Amino acid sequence: MREAWEKGWKCLLDSLDQLKPADLPAVISSATRGKRFWTAVQRSWPHYPHHCGQIIFQAKILKGMPSSRCHPKGNSAKFNRREKFNQKKEIRILPTELIWKFDPDH
Repeated sequence: MREAWEKGWKCLLDSLDQLKPADLPAVISSATRGKRFWTAVQRSWPHYPHHCGQIIFQAKILKGMPSSRCHPKGNSAKFNRREKFNQKKEIRILPTELIWKFDPDH
């Protein structure tokens, strides 16, 4: 697992090392449509912690540790009764115009 981790990061970092300033404004293929380099990077970076969590989860299983992510199985009700979850929630939604303003490819 560690070998695959190192190989993946090496591939990414080697690719980034090859970039020149002139490459940055170019449109690159990302998913189903072209995006500018920085837009593609901004969309992909938040995805990496998810994979880190998957690797940690797999490592715990390999070590024989409990596979629950945040609390032992069967204790969800107790976990959800904690003071943190009893506080009033505030939901804020950004206006669509503001979101699109920072995404030149949208």
